[in-house]
Amino acid sequence: MKLGISYIDRALIIGKSGNTEEALNEAAPIGLITPRGNEYWSAKNISFYNFNFAKVAPAIEDCSHCEFADSTDSGARTVTVSGLKFDSTIIKRVRYNMYWRGIFFD
Repeated sequence: MKLGISYIDRALIIGKSGNTEEALNEAAPIGLITPRGNEYWSAKNISFYNFNFAKVAPAIEDCSHCEFADSTDSGARTVTVSGLKFDSTIIKRVRYNMYWRGIFFD
């Protein structure tokens, strides 16, 4: 895997733990949000656990801050991933943000 200029390597992302508050159960947090405007950003060897929230919580979402109306960047960005592990609680692995053009290359 060719790594980009910036990347995450060997991470553990836990959605819910034993001391989770009830409000968090309704919030459906996101495990990892990829950056906007950074072509070839990479993520590898990441494990996702305990995303069993009341609402469907995605492990990964693309394009941070693309949901703002004044965002000037509406093009697709490529995120290279490898070695991602998801436990059985992950119902939705990826959620696409505005403009729904993210590219995940595994």
